[in-house]
Amino acid sequence: MEFLNGVAKHVGKDVAEEQYRLYTASRFIFIEKETEADWERAWELFFKYRDQRGIDLFDSIAFAIMERLGIRKAFTFDSDFAVHGFVMAP
Repeated sequence: MEFLNGVAKHVGKDVAEEQYRLYTASRFIFIEKETEADWERAWELFFKYRDQRGIDLFDSIAFAIMERLGIRKAFTFDSDFAVHGFVMAP
């Protein structure tokens, strides 16, 4: 969702909507829904990293969901994921 937020800001909401519709119609892409427990963990992480300006609530909820799913490798260029201990790819 952070990607679509960025698309909306930099390219436009029309393009973000088009991408959203493609993702949600795909048989190959699954969008994991957050749980209440994910939000509780996200707020913990958000406040834990108060000294890290780049770690925002989007990052924190992603960290929480990825922890729950046991994902340790992130396809991202955002170095904040490495701060939390994820292996970054590419």
